[in-house]
Amino acid sequence: MDISAQTTFVINGVVVDLSTETLHSAEGGNIALRPQAFAVLAYMLRNPGRVVTKRELMEAIWPATAVTDDSLVQCIHEIRRAIHDEGHTVLKTASRRGYRLIASFGDAASANLAANNEPSQVLGAVPKRGYSLAVEVADPPSTRTTWKMWAVAASVLVLITVGVVWRFLPPPAELRSFDGPPVVAVVPFINVDGDETAQKLALGLKVGMDTDCGFLDKLGRLREFQIVLRGSAYAFGANPGETLDVDFVLGGSINRVGDNLRIAAHLVDPRTGGVLWSEQWDRRDDDLFAVQSEISERIRNRLGGSAGLILETARAAARLKAPGQLTAYELYLLGTAKLARINRADAEEAVDLLSRSAEREPGLVRTWVELSLAHDLMADFGAEPERNRMAAADAAERAVGLDPTDPKAHAALGISLRYRGEIARTRSEFDTALVITPDAFDILALYAGWASSFGEAQRGAEMADLAVRLVPDFPDWSAKQFSNAYFMVGRYEDALQMLDRLSPDNDTLSTRTTRAAALAAVSQNKEAGTWVGKAMAALRDLTIENTGAAPVRPRCA
Repeated sequence: MDISAQTTFVINGVVVDLSTETLHSAEGGNIALRPQAFAVLAYMLRNPGRVVTKRELMEAIWPATAVTDDSLVQCIHEIRRAIHDEGHTVLKTASRRGYRLIASFGDAASANLAANNEPSQVLGAVPKRGYSLAVEVADPPSTRTTWKMWAVAASVLVLITVGVVWRFLPPPAELRSFDGPPVVAVVPFINVDGDETAQKLALGLKVGMDTDCGFLDKLGRLREFQIVLRGSAYAFGANPGETLDVDFVLGGSINRVGDNLRIAAHLVDPRTGGVLWSEQWDRRDDDLFAVQSEISERIRNRLGGSAGLILETARAAARLKAPGQLTAYELYLLGTAKLARINRADAEEAVDLLSRSAEREPGLVRTWVELSLAHDLMADFGAEPERNRMAAADAAERAVGLDPTDPKAHAALGISLRYRGEIARTRSEFDTALVITPDAFDILALYAGWASSFGEAQRGAEMADLAVRLVPDFPDWSAKQFSNAYFMVGRYEDALQMLDRLSPDNDTLSTRTTRAAALAAVSQNKEAGTWVGKAMAALRDLTIENTGAAPVRPRCA
């Protein structure tokens, strides 16, 4: 069957309409999906039955923008959520290549594929290659269903006040510029239908903003952006022509659906009125404090962190600017993007960009933090280890001196102290970082990777587990940390799974020795010998003794 003219498909019970760029359930309920994620899904639907490489997708979806794999990974995560594939049974990940859509098309029989459980409807694994996704063709929605879809969509837009407040504002006249951390305005969550329990949760999120365990307090402890409060959406320019003083607006709504509360959160660009991110959760109402805590964690870790949506959006804007127009903060943004790729060439560029940022504006704390991590990574690749370790230590000390309350600064200092053999101070710095932000992904990931070096191997593995739960599509740099954490408690298969996420140019001496030891531990001796050879090639004087002196020491099994 020729599907080139087909516009409507069913995936896992979710109707995908390419003509209107919408997703909805069989009952007609609207399912939110960002335009970029929808574009990825549409491209896969138009290219069924073959491996679509990451490069091809990135060139098709972001043709004029330099983006990292993180943008594509996030789109895959959002597609999975939209098609109810939390168990990754429909859209499966395979490393390093791309994605593949396994499609079954037919006439009347296609509607019965799921019921018949034909093999083509079941997702097949594509090891080391990409993703496979089973789909079926659906009849176009009826007029009544279409009307219902639009009615639901319209009601959602009404509820998301931050989505309609700015639609009268003109588009930006020039490229967006960031002179410092983006400013995020937070408006109170709206109780849609006046439900008493929903009102308690809405009030709890609002009141919790001012407490040590509250939503806003925890958001504010992150350093990737600044938080301001607004009483309502009307504070941001409901009247045409009003000027906005924020970069993003975070809002949400709560309403009752049966026995559950449905909590929705949205991040909006106030310059265009575009919804950059939205997500919703259905939760029981028997423990509102637990619900409040969970929603806070999820929002913080989606928006904050080095791979969070806020910084990724700011990086995308910085990439569009000419090099001579970049601010010190934008140099920092581009430096962190290079650092996240964890290969030697990009690490060198990261050091250059971050050094230029620090020279131009020495007071940017996070520039010094990331510069410390960049120098450490260069040392891991064997580039002037002693000089780079010293530079990393200097940058970390500078960061903590500028802001003793920055958690990542303390983590970076802890890493440098461990290389100097100061075990007690290492633990103290990591514990300080954890006290400041106990459930921030970046801190959990860094702590997990280094916990064994100060006698907390089991705790490190537990933190790795927590970090993965908080951010299932975690960035590749953290996979290296998790592999260390799992190896040191004997979870060798988990360690190898993490290392498999890395590409060859991500390998350092520590990843090679950890992989060799883990392979030996699971009796894959031939493969282990190969990786010992790669480690020897990286460091010709490698011995058991000098490997054992490393900060994260692979142990023999």
